[in-house]
Amino acid sequence: DRKQMFYDDEDFEQFISILHRYSEECGFVLHAYCLLGNHFHILIELETALNTIMKKLINSYVYYYNNRYLNKEPLLRDRYKSEIISGRGEYLSVVRHIYNSPERAGLCTALEYKWSSAGKVGFAAYDGEEALKIARTAFPDIILLDVMMPKIDGYKALDAKKMKVK
Repeated sequence: DRKQMFYDDEDFEQFISILHRYSEECGFVLHAYCLLGNHFHILIELETALNTIMKKLINSYVYYYNNRYLNKEPLLRDRYKSEIISGRGEYLSVVRHIYNSPERAGLCTALEYKWSSAGKVGFAAYDGEEALKIARTAFPDIILLDVMMPKIDGYKALDAKKMKVK
C-alpha cells in the first residue's frame, strides 16, 4: 500500500519543478520521468552520489506536501529503488518501462499522459563537444545542430556522431 503522493496538477507541477531544479543544482541529466498518483519513476545520468540527489528531491517534495496537506504521517514508506543501467538495450528497455507506466496502470497511452516526459525530454548543449557527449549517451531520436557552435561546429559534430554509430 503506497500513500497517494499527487492529488492535483499543482502537486505534479511542484514535483517536476523540484526535479528540474535539482537537475541543475546537482548536475544530473534527466532522461525520462513518469509521475503516477502514488509513486514516480525517473531515469537520470549522474556524477553526484545518488543518495544525495534522492535525499534533496524527496525531502523537498515531502516538505511541500506536508505543508500543503498538513500531513503528519510518513509520505514514503520504503527507500527508493535504483538500478545501474549498462548498454543501449537496457537503457531503451527502462525508458519504455517508464513511459508505459500510465498504460500499465490503466490510465491512458504514454503520449496522452500529461505527467510523463514521453515526447517532452530535450537536451541543450552549448558547444559541439557537449552535443556529442549528449548524443552518445542520451540516444536522442532527433538532433538539431548549429553550424556555428563553439569548439566543434555542427558539421563536424554530425560527422563524428555518424562515425561513432557505424
